[in-house]
Amino acid sequence: FRKYFLLIIAFMYEFKYIFKFLIKDKVYLNKYILISVIIIVTYILILIFSKYIVPDIYTELVRVRTRVSTAATDIRNVINGDNLILFGINYLLLLIRILFPVELLIKGPKYLMFVVYQFVITISFIKALKNYGKNNQVQNIVLYLFIGFILTSATFEPDFGSWVRHEAVTFPILLIMNGIVSEKNINTNNKELETKYE
Repeated sequence: FRKYFLLIIAFMYEFKYIFKFLIKDKVYLNKYILISVIIIVTYILILIFSKYIVPDIYTELVRVRTRVSTAATDIRNVINGDNLILFGINYLLLLIRILFPVELLIKGPKYLMFVVYQFVITISFIKALKNYGKNNQVQNIVLYLFIGFILTSATFEPDFGSWVRHEAVTFPILLIMNGIVSEKNINTNNKELETKYE
């Protein structure tokens, strides 16, 4: 059992209620700024809470966002500084960077496929967000889960290589979130197989 599972659940429920009371049917552009502020404030509150309640987690959260590694795709803070507001801004910027990793293109053409892969994932995520009001209940639950995963990943991921490896395990979630795999499809396929082998 990993401590970051708790963060995934916390972020998941936070966005469930953001969608329920703020977004309701559809994500509109004018609400992205408010959501961004909520994300920054939530991250800062997590840092404050952990600093006084579970200091070992606070130390780890600060360490992973301030350390420098030898990884070729190391994720470093854009803005240097150790106050909480800067940590929150860097966190939001990191979210954008892992979803749109265009900065990897300056490291060489070998990263092009990674960038393309991530853009496919990000576009499918944005599509699910736009279809929030049209999604079925299962799709939206999985959407909350994927958002929780992304927000938690941004607190811990040390480099882009680790990010893509960890994100790869969400592939089944992405299929459900975008309606590619659904209970209806599974039941239909099962009935076809039963008919075929009777």
